[in-house]
Amino acid sequence: MIKRRRLKPKERAEAIRQLKAGGQIKSVAEALDVGRETIRKIRDAEIHRNEASGGAAQPITVRVSPVEARAFEAAITRAGYKNRSDGLRALVRLATGFLELPGDEGAELDAISRELNKIGVNINQMARLANSGRLPMNGRQMDEFRALHRDLRRLRTFLVQMNTERRRRGVALFLKQAEADNG
Repeated sequence: MIKRRRLKPKERAEAIRQLKAGGQIKSVAEALDVGRETIRKIRDAEIHRNEASGGAAQPITVRVSPVEARAFEAAITRAGYKNRSDGLRALVRLATGFLELPGDEGAELDAISRELNKIGVNINQMARLANSGRLPMNGRQMDEFRALHRDLRRLRTFLVQMNTERRRRGVALFLKQAEADNG
């Protein structure tokens, strides 16, 4: 009977190391005294993590003074990041020209998207009235109205993409931008 237990971080790291070295799921599971499904889940999580970040994560090490460390901790707390890694990742993206919104600003972006959707609904209602003849408009007004509708649709599409990427922590959008900058 296989013991059901949760692996410690060091054991998970060892399982990943063994798998990367060519170890089979069965042998790694036996070595760590866990079920094969546990090792499969660890492997799949590692693959997903690497794909999301565009490959194997690259650690960055930096030494700072105690004053700088406290200032950085305060800044990432104010910005709403969960940990140093998230804060540093946002700074790296910002340095490459990618704007990443902290938590509160992301919520504001959601509110703007909802408001834009309401405006779009109103414009659609006006278009129906104009098309039925109950809201008289001349040709120029209709052209302006169509242009406004088209611009709002493009803006809404952009905001939806931005929100989607923000929820995914901006990885895909950042990689797309970095690829465009490099080639």
